[in-house]
Amino acid sequence: MNLFKSIKIIDSGKAIILSRKDGSRLRYHATWLRDNANDPKTRDKNNGQRLISIS
Repeated sequence: MNLFKSIKIIDSGKAIILSRKDGSRLRYHATWLRDNANDPKTRDKNNGQRLISIS
């Protein structure tokens, strides 16, 4: 199931805009995306602790 109509990278790669099929839009900054990533490179798989520091 595709939730988004389009995904655009903006601000020279510093943010993205997700356009939904209902016309609403979501904007996420790259720092927020990286800080909230839930992958083995950034979070401990056993306890969810952050393995990186955004500063």
